Amino acid sequence: MSFVVYKNWIFPEQAFPVDLIKRNDTKDNNSPHGLRLLIQDYPYVVDGLKICSTIETWVQDYYNFYYKNDEMVKEDCEVQCWWKELREEGHTYMPNRSTISRRFMPELSTLECEELESNPEKAFSKTITAMLQTLIGRFCQGIPWMRYLLGRETLKWTTDTKPLEAFKKIGEKLAKIEENIIDMNNGSEEKWRNGVGPAKVPYTLLLPTSETGLTSRGIPNSVSI
Repeated sequence: MSFVVYKNWIFPEQAFPVDLIKRNDTKDNNSPHGLRLLIQDYPYVVDGLKICSTIETWVQDYYNFYYKNDEMVKEDCEVQCWWKELREEGHTYMPNRSTISRRFMPELSTLECEELESNPEKAFSKTITAMLQTLIGRFCQGIPWMRYLLGRETLKWTTDTKPLEAFKKIGEKLAKIEENIIDMNNGSEEKWRNGVGPAKVPYTLLLPTSETGLTSRGIPNSVSI
């Protein structure tokens, strides 16, 4: 199902700034991040543009180190196979759903087994976690094994010096962004009032990091988000 959608999927149009232009924000090279915002005090946009710019810098630094030109990308068989599979085969499991089955394999000569034989799609759909449970259980809670933006299980993911330096630089920039978001929530400037609002609940959705538990913060380092 997903690969059918991807046939008409234009990759550059998925960029956050491009999406904002579709929502009536205006392209303006003299404004921060090249956009003149329709609503200046819109935390999701203000924070999102900073993070988007940081990710873009990291990707460019990484890309420029390993790929000196476009031909090197075309010659990378793993990248080409990944993109081909994405467009022609799609996901094995539904996007944003757990890949863990919620049912055991049916025993022979049971109603469940007959259903699997006669209507495998219906049988498969019953093994998938419900959407609400998935959203709450996976995305709202800080799971111990969750890797957040630029998170790594080990610092020895590469021995190349330049990518490691770029990784460290971007990590420091994300920490600064998180600090700025907290400052805005604390009312460091009068113009940033929507980060807390009348209910005095700080806006933390795009804080890059999170602890374990229901925190309403943290950007998962995942392609499914």
